[in-house]
Amino acid sequence: MSSDPTRQIRKLTIDHSVKLNEIENPWKPSVLDRTPKTETEKLVSKFRSILNKLTEQKFEILVARVHELHLKSDDLLDTTIKMAIEKAVNEPTFCELYAKFIKRIWFDENKVKVNSLCLREFENQNEAKYLDERERLHRDIANARNEGKEELKNQLEDQYLLMKRRYVGFNRLNGHLADPNSLFSSVQELLRRSTEEALESFCVVLSFAGRDLEREKDLGELFGRVAQLVEGRKTTLRIRFMLENLISQRENNWEARKSHSF
Repeated sequence: MSSDPTRQIRKLTIDHSVKLNEIENPWKPSVLDRTPKTETEKLVSKFRSILNKLTEQKFEILVARVHELHLKSDDLLDTTIKMAIEKAVNEPTFCELYAKFIKRIWFDENKVKVNSLCLREFENQNEAKYLDERERLHRDIANARNEGKEELKNQLEDQYLLMKRRYVGFNRLNGHLADPNSLFSSVQELLRRSTEEALESFCVVLSFAGRDLEREKDLGELFGRVAQLVEGRKTTLRIRFMLENLISQRENNWEARKSHSF
């Protein structure tokens, strides 16, 4: 096919006067967000950044930075203490580090407030409400059609794991923060309850606090009851294994014979 010498090629031009639709408040990355913040928001943001950077190596430097923030108002104290508590509860591997941080920052002037907020946050888990919800889900599972049962079972399992993780997490943090008298009362109560969650918390706390606690308190009666639980096989196999390991650790002068991920 021969080309037409008279054929013209037109150039396309862009009309720069055409504007795209623009929304009034477009999303932008937080690093580009120049919206002014209140002084309180700025301080909370700085504190969150410090928490996220906390390591043993940077501990003293970051403690000094927190003191420079002058977190004195009641609102700031409540907010920042709760943030540190949440970190300690949700990151069990670093719970001891966060507990050490909490002691250094607040215990001199605000120990009562820290303990009060820990207790309030713990009680806010509302175990009774969880148990009611669990019973409702059990009823729904029983009445559900076959295709819906599996999803409801998974939902129930997720609820249970979340509750248990936070329950054990708060007890672990209490083990690092409490004085010997309060801690002794706490572990007595955990053993008295003897639920799976309470016994797991009992083992977790004494695995790291038992040595120091036994210097202050006689744990003989406590471990007599532990032995009865083990011998009576009144717990799940997993909890019985944890209790047996705790007995062995105590007999070995509180030296763990092997590492455990509680």
